[in-house]
Amino acid sequence: MLKTPASLSLAGLLALAHLAAAPARADDPVGLRSNHRLITGEARGILGLAHPTVRYTGVENDRRTDYRDGSYQLAYSFTFRDGAEDGYRVIRFNFDNAGKLTGLTPGASSTLFPAFFGSDLILEVLKTALRDDPKTRDDPLVKELLKVRNAQDFLLKYLQWRQGT
Repeated sequence: MLKTPASLSLAGLLALAHLAAAPARADDPVGLRSNHRLITGEARGILGLAHPTVRYTGVENDRRTDYRDGSYQLAYSFTFRDGAEDGYRVIRFNFDNAGKLTGLTPGASSTLFPAFFGSDLILEVLKTALRDDPKTRDDPLVKELLKVRNAQDFLLKYLQWRQGT
């Protein structure tokens, strides 16, 4: 059937009526938009810590999971180029009911190497150098840096700092 301008208008009105009649979606969780901006704005650095030898090509929000207590999880797929191969790494970010970042967990990936493996090695070399240097070992800031357990913990603390927590 050929659509005339009148039938297009009628189709548009019917679509709007359907949307208006659809059940309203629950309000977005606290901080959802700002947390999305945080993750996407820091995406290169997040992937750089998770897999320091790959080249970032993009990030996409894969899934949002809402929990009864108001907390939620955002899962992002970070895409990259590794030599001649395209790859991905999923990282899940957990937020409490006030929208504060509480944790992050690596998920599925196309690579054989675990997330943060390369960065953990680099971090341990740097921590050893700081511990062994008599000029830095007593510095209060260095002492705080030495408390960082691994690259994943460092990333969590960094993102919490960027978030203002």
